[in-house]
Amino acid sequence: MESDILTQLYMIILDIETTGLSPTLNSMVSLGAVDYDTGDEFYGECYSWPTREISDFALGVNGFTREQVNDLTKQSPAQLYLDFLTWAKGRDPLLGGQQVGSFDILFLKEIHESSPFADMPKWPFGHRSVDIHSIAYAQLGKSLSLDGVLMAVGLSAEQKPHNALTGARLERDAFKRLLDAPGWKS
Repeated sequence: MESDILTQLYMIILDIETTGLSPTLNSMVSLGAVDYDTGDEFYGECYSWPTREISDFALGVNGFTREQVNDLTKQSPAQLYLDFLTWAKGRDPLLGGQQVGSFDILFLKEIHESSPFADMPKWPFGHRSVDIHSIAYAQLGKSLSLDGVLMAVGLSAEQKPHNALTGARLERDAFKRLLDAPGWKS
């Protein structure tokens, strides 16, 4: 009987937007996630930690303004992370996305480890992650940018600026097309 990897793969597709590239110098300002299997979605925004740097380049990528990321009426990054943990509870702990292991997870771990909440649970996600670039390289035989991957699987390039939820949605759609390709059938 033929088995399909799609019937066995469960993960959370994650995308975050930040004020820069460093988890210790910059701050998360939004988090989007899509359950790969069910399509359920999570999205939230937060203010930037007041002591963290804000890069104009990063704001150009994600479309936030300094006023938006400094808006203290929004929840804190730690509270947004806790809200995400509540949403993710009971789902598979595997995280996937664009550079998820070398970027998004590092920001989440920084928040997790420096959280002001005394009742922070232990790190709930696995040590492995699935990067869309690795899957695309295995399927397509070449290294591509995210827009290159999206276009190679018949999707439109990501809108600029974008937010974390639209990024997670596109990455889920691309994963599904890549993993549904004939080479992944077992």
